[in-house]
Amino acid sequence: MKKRISILLCMVIICSVVAIVSIINNKLDRIELENKTIEFSNKEEIIRNENINPEEILFSEMNIVELIYNASDVEDLAKESDVIAIVKFLSKEGTNVYIGNGERVSTVFTNGNIEVEKLYLNKTNLKEGDIIKYQRPNGIIKFSEYVKGQQQSHVDKLIYNIERKRGLSQEEMMDMYVNSYSYNNAMIEYNKEYLAFLKYYPDADAYMIEGYEYGLREIQDGFVLNNETKEYESLEDIVNKIK
Repeated sequence: MKKRISILLCMVIICSVVAIVSIINNKLDRIELENKTIEFSNKEEIIRNENINPEEILFSEMNIVELIYNASDVEDLAKESDVIAIVKFLSKEGTNVYIGNGERVSTVFTNGNIEVEKLYLNKTNLKEGDIIKYQRPNGIIKFSEYVKGQQQSHVDKLIYNIERKRGLSQEEMMDMYVNSYSYNNAMIEYNKEYLAFLKYYPDADAYMIEGYEYGLREIQDGFVLNNETKEYESLEDIVNKIK
C-alpha cells in the first residue's frame, strides 16, 4: 500500500491551502503550519453524495497539485495511464490518509468500486463489464482519522485555532469531518458516467484515478465535460487522440 502511494507521491508536488468555515464572523485570519496555510472564513462548501450536513464539515482543504507531466494534454495523460475507459461508480467504501516519515505528506484518498462500461485503452487484462477497485485522491474523512499519525505540532496548532475561532471542544471536533479536494476536481456521483484515466497498482489490486481534475470527466450525450473550462468537448475527438 505504502509503495503504491509513494509512487504517486513521487509524481506530485502538493501545496495544501486549507479553508476553514467560521461561524463566528467574516474576518479572515491566517497562520502557518509546516508550510501550509490555514484560512478561516465564512466560505461554504457544497457536499454531495456524502449524506453529511454541511454544518458537520469542520474545514475544507484544497490541494493545489502540480504533476511532472502535462495532465491537461490528453496524449500525455494517456501515456501515464494503463486504462482509459467509461466507468460508473458503484460504491465509496472508505477514506484514508497516507502518512510518510512521521508527517502528513498527502491528501485524503477515497476508495470503492467502479464498473468498466467501455474500454478505449487497456494495458491490463480488464474486460468491459468488470467491477474493479479504485482509489482517488481527495474525499471526506472524520477529523479523528485525519489527524492520526500527523506531527503533533501541526495537530496542536490546528486544534488551538479551531477552538479559538469556532468555540468547539476537541471532543466535538473529532466527530466532525474534513473535506479534502483538488481545484476543479469532478464530484463523484453514482448516477453518471465518467471518462476515467486509470493506473493499475498490482500490490493493492486497485486502479488509481490519474491526473486529478483531468483524469475523471463527466460524460453526457457523447460529450465530455472539461473540469477546467466547464465546457463540453467531443468524446470522439478525445478518443482519437489516445488511439
